[in-house]
Amino acid sequence: MNANGAVRGSRVGADPLTAESWQVDNGRDTDALIGTVITYVCPGGHSTTVRFAPLEDTEVPPSWDCSTCHQMAGREGALVTVDAEEPYKTPLEYAKERRNAEDAEQILADALKRSRREN
Repeated sequence: MNANGAVRGSRVGADPLTAESWQVDNGRDTDALIGTVITYVCPGGHSTTVRFAPLEDTEVPPSWDCSTCHQMAGREGALVTVDAEEPYKTPLEYAKERRNAEDAEQILADALKRSRREN
């Protein structure tokens, strides 16, 4: 992708979900592009469209993580119930669960020593 968000080698106005039209226009085989396209909508109203390989309806995930707000999105706007016990956590929050403040200070001090020796 370049700075404008265009995919290199694509034509102006091309949509990645309609790549099949380009393939057909150029006499290419479109069997690899056939799949299941599902739209997930989160409680915040963000929609995410995902293309899966050809799947049965029971094989498609009933929920998907919203890439904008990280809430659980349901298929075509269906509400998804999420366990209130385990909210979304960042990787830093998980690291803080595994380490206490003293361990973190020691790791930082060791890393600084190694860094200063290498320079």
